[in-house]
Amino acid sequence: DWTKDLGKYESNARALEILNEIFIKIEENNGASVTFAMPEK
Repeated sequence: DWTKDLGKYESNARALEILNEIFIKIEENNGASVTFAMPEK
C-alpha cells in the first residue's frame, strides 16, 4: 500500500487539477517513463 503524500493542496479541486495534469503528461508520453514536478501550490 502507498502511504506517502505526493503533495497537499488547499482543496480537493486543486488536487484533482494536479492529477489531471499528471494523467495528461503520461498520455502525451504514451505511458513511457515520465517525470513530473509537483507544484508547490
